[in-house]
Amino acid sequence: MSVQFHPLFKTIAERDTRITITLKNNIELSGKLHYIDTNLNMNITDVTTEDPHLVGVEKCFIRGNSVKFLSFDYQNITTELLDDLIRRESQKLE
Repeated sequence: MSVQFHPLFKTIAERDTRITITLKNNIELSGKLHYIDTNLNMNITDVTTEDPHLVGVEKCFIRGNSVKFLSFDYQNITTELLDDLIRRESQKLE
């Protein structure tokens, strides 16, 4: 993950937003994001999954290099935060 998007994901974590993570081995996990760093390492709780090996897991640490996709409800993101991130990125390019 690019460092400039870390504030966005940090905001998501602060709001206990439910996210869905697809790992590179195509296992899909869903849970509340509690922590995420610039390498996409994350802690999630209240985990749900269809994988029989992980049923019953309540807390999970996911290493960032095993993540294929990360999705979340867009309604939890403010457009002001996204605008600010885009503005900062465009200033770096000038």
